[in-house]
Amino acid sequence: MKFSIRDMLLVTLCVALVLGWWVDRTGLARWGSAMERDRERAVWETEALKRSVENMGVDVTINSEGVHADHQDSVGGRSKNSQFFHSHLAK
Repeated sequence: MKFSIRDMLLVTLCVALVLGWWVDRTGLARWGSAMERDRERAVWETEALKRSVENMGVDVTINSEGVHADHQDSVGGRSKNSQFFHSHLAK
């Protein structure tokens, strides 16, 4: 059985398409798991920072609107409320 140039080009094209698709999909899977790992680490670090700040006597709340910190002023005992933006780690 003889193969023509056209047959060889068609087989080469099919193999190249399958290989390209496979490389793309495995790269996306690695990228997705790296993003999830980075998100989990950011959540862990945010919680650790929250605990550290709470140990200093500051009430910290993290929700979808941002980070809220309430603390007592050392002069006069007034309560101050501060709000900071954060990415949506509290999902």
